[in-house]
Amino acid sequence: MKKLIIVTSVFIAGMFNTLDAHAGLDERIAASFAAKYEVCALKLKDSNPLMAITLKAKADEVSLDKIGGGGYIKAFTKEKKKAWLLSKEKCRQFAKKISPNGFGNQRPSIDEKIAASFAARYEVCALKLKDSNPLKAVKLKVKADEVSRDKIGGGYIKAYADEKKKAWLISEKECKKLAKKI
Repeated sequence: MKKLIIVTSVFIAGMFNTLDAHAGLDERIAASFAAKYEVCALKLKDSNPLMAITLKAKADEVSLDKIGGGGYIKAFTKEKKKAWLLSKEKCRQFAKKISPNGFGNQRPSIDEKIAASFAARYEVCALKLKDSNPLKAVKLKVKADEVSRDKIGGGYIKAYADEKKKAWLISEKECKKLAKKI
C-alpha cells in the first residue's frame, strides 16, 4: 500500500511539474537574441535611429516564431535583464551583423523611396496631431505602419530617415488634410 501511495504521489507531482512552462533550447536561444536586439534598439534609438529600427525589426522577427509559450516569455524576460549590461559598441556590432549590406550602403529603390515618403509623412503627422485630434493621429499611425510593413530593409530604412527629416516641415493644417484623405 505504501508503495502505491508513493508511486501515485510521484506521478501527481510530475503532472504538476509539467504545467510549469520551461523553455527548450531553441526557445532560450531565440529569447537571448531577441532580448539583445530589443535592448540594443532602445540603447541606440537616440544616437543611431537607423540601427535601432533594424534591431527592433530583427527582434520582432525572431520573437514572432517563438512567442506564445510561457517558457519563451520567461526566458525572454530573464535574457532582457542580462542584455542591459551590453555596451553601445556591442549593440552597434549586432546591428552591423544583421544588416544586409553593411550599414547605409544599400541604395533605396524607387518603390522604397515612395513608401518611405508616405510612411514618414503619416508618422510625423500622427505625432503632430496626437494632442489636437487623437483619432486622426491613430488613423495616420496605422496607415504609416501599413505602408512600411513589408519594406523593412537597408535601402528603405535610409530613405525613411531622410524623408522623416523632410516631413517635419509639414504644417499641422497640411497634416489635417492628409488625415482626411485616409
